[in-house]
Amino acid sequence: MTSTASIILRCIHPPSFPPTNSTLSLSVHRYQQVISLDPHNVRAYSNLALLHLDLRDYQKAEETFLHVLTVDPSYRSALYNLGVLYNHQQKLEQAVGYLEQLVLHHPSHLNGAQLLADCYFNSRQLDKADHFYHHVLKYHPSHVAALHNLGMAHTNIHMYPIHCTHTHTQTNVCWYTHVHVSYAFPGVVMAERSQYTEAIVLFRKVLAVDPSHEGARRHIEQARQQKAERHTQADQGSHRNRGKHGQRQK
Repeated sequence: MTSTASIILRCIHPPSFPPTNSTLSLSVHRYQQVISLDPHNVRAYSNLALLHLDLRDYQKAEETFLHVLTVDPSYRSALYNLGVLYNHQQKLEQAVGYLEQLVLHHPSHLNGAQLLADCYFNSRQLDKADHFYHHVLKYHPSHVAALHNLGMAHTNIHMYPIHCTHTHTQTNVCWYTHVHVSYAFPGVVMAERSQYTEAIVLFRKVLAVDPSHEGARRHIEQARQQKAERHTQADQGSHRNRGKHGQRQK
């Protein structure tokens, strides 16, 4: 990096919160100055892409992150934020591709692994969702979101959209987005994963970490209710089969 570029880079301070378009635009201009002096500065490109996200200019953010990956294919900020961006746009296949690369190169990036699991959950690929929730729990056994969502994967409880806040540490600006996790046909999709006892255990672990987690408390009751309903249906089916068998014997 040239000395002039170094001076400009040191002068870029995180904008005040909440940031204004004018302060963000000023930071964009300064990063562009850095890049003009040092075209191979990956950090400057990555931070510039984050600022484009904060300005809701998603096309420029995407283009800039993709440029970063042409220089460094394993750059964690670019891989993660492309996953966040594509998930925000509900382009799950593209999100999953970059998040898988992120977890491959940076297995301890738990936000990325959690988002990857949520993307698989949303696309009804429950075995893969299960795998990456367990990946998160391997590094952080009391991770509330992983425990809770893994519990959801074991039941056919309707999953409302998860609201996530992504904080860009390099700019200290929050970018709010949604991880859309919902099922149009939960009973059909998750019939083979109706493991209510396992789900209740996971929800209890959530409450052990966060006693105020109302979602886990509510889902315990729903899982218990669905477990009881399943047993009732099984008993009724058994009685009907015995009745039909008796009629045939007559």
